[in-house]
Amino acid sequence: MSGQFHHVSLTVGDLVASQDFYALLGYQLERSYQDEQVTIHMLENQGSRIELFHFCGDVSAPVPESLIALKRVGITHFALRVNDLEAFHRKLSEVTNITTIYNARLGSFRYFFCSDPDGNQLELIEE
Repeated sequence: MSGQFHHVSLTVGDLVASQDFYALLGYQLERSYQDEQVTIHMLENQGSRIELFHFCGDVSAPVPESLIALKRVGITHFALRVNDLEAFHRKLSEVTNITTIYNARLGSFRYFFCSDPDGNQLELIEE
């Protein structure tokens, strides 16, 4: 018996802005659902999935914080592997805040952090 990562789920303030942002990373709409309370878009990229929830009415606004906020309990970020770190660094610097590119302390990969339209932190890595 084992578990395998299936998807990450994000509640978003602007469904179109979030879907457009993740499209820059290769994610496309796989399926969707809508009722009077919520719209859900499942985005897919080579077997990796991001589920976007957009609720009718107000949602809690994100709290602005540093791009690398690792000293808090809970999920701090999620990482996406890319094949050309510099190209994504250039592309995403046009649409969001990013850090410089770092070499991982654990070795074997380089990375940078950025945030999506709702302030969720992403780490992009190149092994």
